[in-house]
Amino acid sequence: MSRPNALIVDSSTFVRGFIKKVLVEELKFDKTRDTSDHGEAMRMLEADRSINWVFGEWDGPALPAREYLEKMRKSAAGKQAKFVMMSSGDENSARALAIREGAQDYLCKPFSQQQLSRKIQRLAGLEERRQAERVRLDTTCEIDIGFDAFQTYGGDLLDISATGCLVRTSQLQQGYGRIDDIGTVKLLPGGKNPLNIDVKVRRLQYDKNSTDPLSNTQIGLEFYDMGATVNAKLAAFIESCKKTR
Repeated sequence: MSRPNALIVDSSTFVRGFIKKVLVEELKFDKTRDTSDHGEAMRMLEADRSINWVFGEWDGPALPAREYLEKMRKSAAGKQAKFVMMSSGDENSARALAIREGAQDYLCKPFSQQQLSRKIQRLAGLEERRQAERVRLDTTCEIDIGFDAFQTYGGDLLDISATGCLVRTSQLQQGYGRIDDIGTVKLLPGGKNPLNIDVKVRRLQYDKNSTDPLSNTQIGLEFYDMGATVNAKLAAFIESCKKTR
């Protein structure tokens, strides 16, 4: 895995210094660069291809962050960088904004050292999980997602690994499916008993271009708290998926 190198874009010198201190001293980032100007940030990103984390102020006085994020995502240098949006808005608004605009995560100002560290560690862990072999499915495989006894969703399993899965389902009821929510996935192997696995929501994305509310949502789920029996059954399920591709 590449060493963590960050670009910090914020109008506040204090905020930039605070983030830099946490990244370098606590999280052992290899290198950090910072600026208050979005245009300068783009030039830094293009000049230094080792930057793989961007902490960007959303509601700053310079270039609108929506335009900045769009430009960053289209650039060769920015496509692989993890973008953490920093907003002065309330948490619900910031979460909705981050999901809608395609940021990997968000932070609401003011935020603590612990909040920043946890956010980065969560995203780094997600990247590690993505390194696990993932089986992409060419055929529909039924799956049930339950967040509580009264909120259960059917869905299609898009890919799966030993650490998690990606599911396409209908748009969730308000208040459900937030990042770090805990739920249960019920895999339905053909002709076999259902396999129930505890999960955490790690990614949630709505397809703005979809006209079908029954399949416009993708959820990235992390498996957790699995014993030896569940691990063995999951491995067998994944092998069966490989054979049916």
